[in-house]
Order: sequence, then structure tokens, then C-alpha cells
Amino acid sequence: MLLQKNGLQKRNPSIAVVATLFGDKEDVAWLEENNLVDWAEGLDEQSRPGTFDDSQQRTIALGLNKKRPLLIIQGPPGTGKTGLLKELIVLSVQQGERVFVTAPTNAAVDNMVEKLSNIGLDIVRDDSLAAGIRQLLKQLGKTVKKKEKETVKEVLSSAQVVLATNTGAADPLIRRLDTFDLVVIDEAGQAIEPSCWIPVLQGKRCILAGDQCQLAPVILSTKALEGGLGVSLLERAATLHDGVLATKLTTQYRMNDAIASWASKEMYGGSLKSSSTIFSHLLVDSPFFMPTWITQCPQLLLDTRMPYGSLSVRCKEHLDPAGTGSFYNEGEADIVVQHVFSLIYAGVSPVAIAIQSPYVAQVKLLRDRLDELLGAAGIEVATIDSFQGREADAVIISMVWFLF
Repeated sequence: MLLQKNGLQKRNPSIAVVATLFGDKEDVAWLEENNLVDWAEGLDEQSRPGTFDDSQQRTIALGLNKKRPLLIIQGPPGTGKTGLLKELIVLSVQQGERVFVTAPTNAAVDNMVEKLSNIGLDIVRDDSLAAGIRQLLKQLGKTVKKKEKETVKEVLSSAQVVLATNTGAADPLIRRLDTFDLVVIDEAGQAIEPSCWIPVLQGKRCILAGDQCQLAPVILSTKALEGGLGVSLLERAATLHDGVLATKLTTQYRMNDAIASWASKEMYGGSLKSSSTIFSHLLVDSPFFMPTWITQCPQLLLDTRMPYGSLSVRCKEHLDPAGTGSFYNEGEADIVVQHVFSLIYAGVSPVAIAIQSPYVAQVKLLRDRLDELLGAAGIEVATIDSFQGREADAVIISMVWFLF
């Protein structure tokens, strides 16, 4: 048994989480026999929040069980994962728990800060807090180092919710705090496992939220990839103990079913369903958009190697001469601009349009082309990975390469 071999029977605050992730059936049985874990839902059906669908309500109920050491939440696109985490954090605080929220990137942490702001919670983001206090103390002319540490520790200790990046959780000021009741790691599918253990070991129980079917951890070392570092803790844990650790959100509220059905079939075994509220929703359904071909088309897959419209170009990718190793496709950029023009003409606001590409050279080219287009200010052009977790009314993806 892992617990006996490694002395984990001592009252380590994260004992149940560690034993669940690294132990065998005997370890789990030992935890159950000693009343240290419970896999049941933390709310009865009458107490569940009524504004969520069935899979969301079940997830919230599981997440509020104080004796459940680990919960894996798989949230496919548009299933309301972030809003659900917000609800879970609020309800956890209401049941007397201090919560530590982390994510692998600053953008993901910022997103959670925005969701949790102005709802009555006492929240603190570690790095911004330290910077703000440091600046204030400099203005007051006091001894910065000592006062900064004392003030930051005081504020962190009294906060109901503390937020930081996974690696930011290694800050000595956080590590010296009392153990958190709950650790929530968002976008855990993108995080390398070692970074997750920094916050995990600072809590009594843990929730990992993300989607192993979307972006995986970025691993540049072939040796590290072969060694398994490309598999996130979320993905590994989801398969442990006959799947008892994991739950999946199954209804998406973001896109027309014509868009969602392919992902559901190819990546989620057909389990991802579209809400009736958006099942057949089109841009033309908005009273502000004109009924044109582009506002009545939910999805368009365009082979850019074929002559298209008045452009009549055969698109071809080129290596970026700037030496970035990236690729761009000028003919495809022309087609993107034409579609943007059609959307704006139909009444779609530029801020409601997003353009994505897997290549930074294409992103730069598209930004340059749109700068020349009258009325296109406000359109976001970004790489696919940097746009994850966000949404727009109209999305155009420029793939650059034709790989089939």
C-alpha cells in the first residue's frame, strides 16, 4: 500500500488527494474505511441550484462534497464550465471553505478574477496584490521589504478566495499560509502535471477542470514528451479507479448544432448535445443583422486550393521570410478579408468577429490586411491557442495549409 510504504498515514492535509492519484484499490479502500473519503454528491436533489442543467447540477453536487478528495470536470466547448466553477467557488465559500484558484496561464487566471469580481466575495490575486502593495509602500516612503511581506500575508490569510497561476502558487507567501480547504485548477488539460502539484499539495481536496480533448500541454522536448509529460494530470486522473473521479458536462450553449455535431461525434463519442436554445440559431436571427447568405449559413468549409469567387486564386502556403519558422498564405488572407467584409456589410459588429490561425505569420498578415479595411477596427485576430475559452458571434479560421 502506498499509504504504508511512504508514511502517508500521517495527517498530511493532502493525504486523500495523493493517495487517490497514486494509490491502488487498497489505498482507496483504507481511506473509505477510515471515513476520509466519500464519493457521493454533496447536495440532495432539492438543494441543487435550479439554473443549471442536469450534468451541471450533478457536477456542482459532487464538487461540494467536502469528503471527496478529487473531482475531474471535463468541460467541452460551450458547456458552461467557467460559470459552473464560479458557482462552485461561491457555494464552497458559503459552506465555510477557503478556496485557492489557479490556472496555467495569466489569461486564464484573469478570466476567473473577472468572473468572481463584484459578487460579494473577498478575493485576492497574489501577484497583482504584491505589486500594488509594493507601489503603495514606496509612495508612503516606508521600509518596503518587511512591510510588503507582512501586509501581503495579512491580506492573503483573510481572503476567502486566493488566485494565482500554477507556478505562482510556489510563492513562499502562499506556501506559508494555512492549508486551503479546496484547490480549483482551471484549464488543467493544458497544464503539465508537475505545475499542478504545486497548488494541489496546498489543499485538503482538489477540483481539476478542463478538457483533455482540447489543447494539451505544450512540450518542446522530445524526450520529455516520450516520458509522458505531454499527458496532463487531468487526463491521467480521469481514467483512474474506473472513472469514479470524473464527470462530464454534456450540453453546449454556444453554437449551432451543425458546428457542434462534428466535434461531438469525433471527439466526445456523440455525448455532447446542443441546447434547444441554440440548436438552429443563426446570425440572421438577430434583429440587427441583414438576411444575407453569410448570416443564414451556420458553417462553411472552404477548400482554398480551389478557385473561389472573383478571386480565382490557388492559395499556397509560404515560409515566413522573417525566419520565425511559421507559415502564411496570402490568397487565403484575401478570402478571409472578403468574408469579413460580407459580415460587416450584413450588420455584424467588428467586435463580434474573431479570426484565428494556427500560424503567427498568418496572424500578422491578417492584421495587416484588416488594417487596410475600412470599418474593421475591433476585430480580434489571434492564434487558435490564445483564443481558447472565449467566443464570438462569427469565427473565421485560416488554416494556411491544406493537409489532405
